[in-house]
Amino acid sequence: MSDAIIIRGLTKTFGRKIAVQNLDLAVPSGWDPVARVPNGTRAAAPFAVLDTIYRAQQLILGALPAADFAPLVVDWSTGNKGEDSSFYSNGVNGPRITLAGEAAVDTDEYDAHVIAHEFGHYIEDQFSRSDSIGGPHAIGDRLDPRVAFGEGFGYAFAAMALSDPLAVDTFGVAQQQASYFDVESTTGPTRGWYSESSVWEILWDLYDARPDFVPGGAQESLALGFAPLWQVLAGPQRSTAAVTSIFPFITALKAANPAASAAIDTIVSAQQIQSAGIDAFGSSETNSAGSADVLPIHTPIAVDGGAVTVRSLGIPFGTPNKLSNHRFLRLDTAAPRSVRIVATAPPGRRVDLVVYERGIEVDRGETAGNEDFTVALPDAGTYVLDVYECSNAGCFQGTPADTDLTVTVTSN
Repeated sequence: MSDAIIIRGLTKTFGRKIAVQNLDLAVPSGWDPVARVPNGTRAAAPFAVLDTIYRAQQLILGALPAADFAPLVVDWSTGNKGEDSSFYSNGVNGPRITLAGEAAVDTDEYDAHVIAHEFGHYIEDQFSRSDSIGGPHAIGDRLDPRVAFGEGFGYAFAAMALSDPLAVDTFGVAQQQASYFDVESTTGPTRGWYSESSVWEILWDLYDARPDFVPGGAQESLALGFAPLWQVLAGPQRSTAAVTSIFPFITALKAANPAASAAIDTIVSAQQIQSAGIDAFGSSETNSAGSADVLPIHTPIAVDGGAVTVRSLGIPFGTPNKLSNHRFLRLDTAAPRSVRIVATAPPGRRVDLVVYERGIEVDRGETAGNEDFTVALPDAGTYVLDVYECSNAGCFQGTPADTDLTVTVTSN
C-alpha cells in the first residue's frame, strides 16, 4: 500500500481555443506504508473507488455508447463496519453501493474486484433485470438460482471490466489477509445451475479470448467478447417470463448466436448444466444436486388443474437463500383473468406465496397461516408463483424444516 495515489486528469479552457493540460495530483492515502495503519485522513480512497467505477463504466460504454447511468450513491466511510462487508441495494432512496472501510477488519476501497462486483449488481439491476433475493453466499453453496446468477454475474463482470480474472479481497489486521479465486475456473466441487462459481466461469469463458480446457478435458476457444453478452442481458434476460438464472441467459445467447451454439454447449455442459435443448425455464435440466426435491425448477400448475405439491427445503442446503428454500410454479393463461390461489402447509408451518409477471410482483399472500387470496392476472402469458415455507426463507423466527406445500389455482 503506497502513501499516496496519483490522479491524472485534463483541464480545459473554453473560448475560441481549448487548452488541454495534464495535471498530476498526489492525494495522501492516510496510511503508514510500513506499519499499515491509518496515520491521517484517508483522502485517496474515494478517488480509488471512482477510478474502478470509471473503468467498469467503459465496458458498458463499449457496448452501448449512449448508456444513461442512473444516479448511484457510493457510500464509503472509515466508519462503515468491516463485519458488514460491502453490498448493493436499491431501496426508497435509489441505487446504493456500500463499501466497508474499517481498518484492521475489512477495507474495500482498494479492492477493485469487490467494487466492480457491486457495480455489476447495479448494472444488472438498472440495465437488465435481477430477481435475486440477495443474502449470504459462499463458494461451494448450492444457491437459489436467482442468487447464483446474480453473484456469478457480479464476479464475471468485475473480471471483464478490470481485464483480470483473479478476484482478490483483502481484510484483517494490517490488511494482510486475502481471499482470492480465479473466475477462469470453477472454485470448489460444486457445479451446476445453482453454483455462483459455475455461472462466473461460464460467463468468463464465453467472453475471454484465451483457449481453455473446461472440466472433462474438452477445449473451448469461443471468444464472444462483451457485446453479445450485453445484448442478452439488456434484452431477453430483462424480459424473460422465467426467473432470472443461467437458463434464460444461455437460451437467448444460443438463439442470437446459432453458429456458436455447439461451443456454448461445451462450456455450459462442463458445469453439469444441460445445455442441449435448454429453455428459459430449465425444463430439460437433470442436475438435481442429489436431491429428489429440487426438480423441476419451474413446476407446471394450471387453473382448475388440481393441487400441486412441492417441497420447500430447509435442511440439506441451508437457508435462507439456498437451493429449493423457494419453489417456483409456472402458471400459463391464454387471457387476462381473475383467479383464486390457495396455498397450505402442515400444522405449525407457515407458507407464503408471491405472484410475478416477468419479474414484477403482481400480488402476494403472506398471512400468518395458510394463504387464500384472489389475484387479477392482467395479461395473457406466463406467471411465476414463488412459494416458500417462511422459516426456510428467513421471513420469521422459526426452525427450518423440509416442508410440503400444496397450491391450487381455480377460476374466480
